[in-house]
Amino acid sequence: MVAKINSIVRNLDAETIKHFEKIMGPTPAWATETLSKEERAFLDAWNILDLKSMATKRDAFPPLADTVLAKNKLANSYEAIYRQFSSVSHYDRYSIELLGIQKTADDSLVLAAQPHWPALLVLQNAHFDIIHCFEAAYVCHKKDAAEIFNAFFAEWYWISKRITEGPGLRRP
Repeated sequence: MVAKINSIVRNLDAETIKHFEKIMGPTPAWATETLSKEERAFLDAWNILDLKSMATKRDAFPPLADTVLAKNKLANSYEAIYRQFSSVSHYDRYSIELLGIQKTADDSLVLAAQPHWPALLVLQNAHFDIIHCFEAAYVCHKKDAAEIFNAFFAEWYWISKRITEGPGLRRP
């Protein structure tokens, strides 16, 4: 991914880069530096992996911080979550099978997913996004934001419990 971002950034026109830097600040060096042959080989070795193998390899690294979020594993979620939800995200046959005729509050009928699916999909995507953003902040931007992202994860956990167990659930 770093090599892909690096390639994209190095090929952007100056006006686009200026616009993003005005909003986001200076472009990090890793996004513009030409990679050495060794660095490219290291990154290319990751690019040829399928996502499950990549997640397994990622999980074998030591955690970036001593937090619950940093210790989250991704490979165990691959079969049960990512593989199924990527079908929904990419609109293949499996996602179509999730649709059905659903009754609304006013008793009209609509073609929609069963009521629990959208929340479940959003929750799992948010979980993975929190992990990925934490790791990107640490690796790419050299920001130790472990406590901030761990707080995001705790909030995510609370919201997921509230959605799955009901609105009457009280915060601990």
